[in-house]
Amino acid sequence: MNLKLLFSTCFFFTLPFLGAGQSNLEHRSVVIKTKEVFRKIELAIDAKKTRLLKDRFYFSYYNHKIYKSRFGASTFGHLLHGRYEDFYLDNKAIKKIGYFKHGLKEGIWKSWYSNGQLKAIHHWRRGIKHGHFELFDADGQLSQAGSYRRGSLHGKVNEFKNGNIIRTIKYKRGKVQEPKKKKEKEKEPKEKS
Repeated sequence: MNLKLLFSTCFFFTLPFLGAGQSNLEHRSVVIKTKEVFRKIELAIDAKKTRLLKDRFYFSYYNHKIYKSRFGASTFGHLLHGRYEDFYLDNKAIKKIGYFKHGLKEGIWKSWYSNGQLKAIHHWRRGIKHGHFELFDADGQLSQAGSYRRGSLHGKVNEFKNGNIIRTIKYKRGKVQEPKKKKEKEKEPKEKS
């Protein structure tokens, strides 16, 4: 009876990990302490070579350091892959949190001031900013919001003060767009018949 219970318990707890062994990735968590921050990172040791994309910055880990290199430069060590966290050393508060996928920033990245107030939210896709972003001042008030498209500002970017929009700038592929001027039709006086 106890043998059945032991077997079923072991099977139940190992069930989520049965599919994990089919991946070519071996994951490892690493902790790094620098003069400014305390970092928790995840690495992937990939059995096959990752195809690198042009014009992207890759992040890798080697000998207790994180390296940032552009495509074509020597990317050595293990590419960051998984959750990434930075903490302030003085008060142990979270500084930055995000996710890497094969060395590239991916998904939502958030950063905070040392006082705990949210500083920024950016969306990343395959190593470039893509999607909505928000920037905050040290008091936690929204100061700017807009969006990126393939690494360039695109669409309306609003600047805020005390919760109110003070300025809106429109971008198209990273370039400021001048507001279109409305053409005024010249009104001619109508003749009375």
